[in-house]
Amino acid sequence: MDKLKNKIYWWLPLLIAGLFLIDRLTKWLALNNLPREGVFLIPKVTGFVLERNQGIAYSVPIPSPVLIAVVTFILLVLFIILIKAVQKKELMVVLSISLIIIGAFSNLLDRLQHGYVVDMIVLTSWPVFNLADIFILAGGIWLILKIYKSQQFQSSCVSEKGSGEMNEDRLVVKENLFCVIDGASSLNGYHDSSGKTGGYLAASVVREKITGGQGTLIETVTNANTAIAEAMIKNNIDVSNTVNRWSASLVAVRIKDETAEWIKIGDCNLLVLNQDGSVKLLGEYHNHDLETLKMWKALAQKKTKNIRQHLREQNRKVRMETNIKYGALNGDNRAISFIQKGEISVKGVKNIILFTDGFLIPKEDPEESEDFFEMVELFRQGGLNMVRQTIRDLEKSDPECWKYPRLKQYDDMAAIVVKL
Repeated sequence: MDKLKNKIYWWLPLLIAGLFLIDRLTKWLALNNLPREGVFLIPKVTGFVLERNQGIAYSVPIPSPVLIAVVTFILLVLFIILIKAVQKKELMVVLSISLIIIGAFSNLLDRLQHGYVVDMIVLTSWPVFNLADIFILAGGIWLILKIYKSQQFQSSCVSEKGSGEMNEDRLVVKENLFCVIDGASSLNGYHDSSGKTGGYLAASVVREKITGGQGTLIETVTNANTAIAEAMIKNNIDVSNTVNRWSASLVAVRIKDETAEWIKIGDCNLLVLNQDGSVKLLGEYHNHDLETLKMWKALAQKKTKNIRQHLREQNRKVRMETNIKYGALNGDNRAISFIQKGEISVKGVKNIILFTDGFLIPKEDPEESEDFFEMVELFRQGGLNMVRQTIRDLEKSDPECWKYPRLKQYDDMAAIVVKL
């Protein structure tokens, strides 16, 4: 998919230049070769007549100096939007804006060169127009359809605090961008002056960067990792010791014209539910707490109380392995090498589900493979709320975490389902 788009972007400047030159040529021909009485394919209905237009597209009248200033400003704004669309590889937006720009720029050149716009196309009772007007209209319609389509994504969310002090899971739902974030606090128990935990702060920093990001997802996530480092330094965190660092996992998806760009790091996950009933997990699933949970199970079989306290050193060991054996955004540049990303076609896709590890169904054996299909079946029966309630019921039935080994009775949870 990326190779195809790169080829299209390579040919796009040639296409745009070609359309621009065709428009300029037709105007030159109209000025120099079109008879005064015009040329009609169907008499008085369809043909070509030279008209010197003092207004804007389709002969709408506006004073020339005002029009030149307005069009110039609009062209500058459109050019900025075009650059951002190219960076995001939003092909439909790039084509739409390009058509509007070449049409408006060609008509502006007419006005600067002649003092009027050269129109020549006659179509029934419609005002006389030119190819540049067609480019502007086509680009505008295409852009409106793109905006309308981007607003058609139906989504629903679940976010709920677990046993901790704060809900360290965060959500982003912004137009065609969706993201779930799972914050993790440092092991030194840091709280800022307002009582917020490190995990909450890390997840909030990431959410802010994801929401305001203008580049690609990888650029945005990289910036988020840097922002976490800056936030920790600002709060006087000793980042030389990994256990002191705040961190966050995430999974995000940006739905474009016919594709979906996705990115993930850590133990957040992304499921694609197709219209044919098949299910696909994007990226590899990695449970970095597996060894800890195996130890937890052994202690649970002995009915050990306060197992978490018995495993403090194990938890510390796992945290020290961050961005060595598994990835998380914690301000360490090594995190970038653990990022998984890709792009898929959305043809035939029914739903996309993004969720934090709190949305995984508790299981008795930590070594058992994760059963995402059980979660999908629950979702199909009753949506995200049925999955949430099933998990909460299992957690409630096991307050000591003996039957279902896990690090706390109730985990924070966050999930988004997008309907295509």
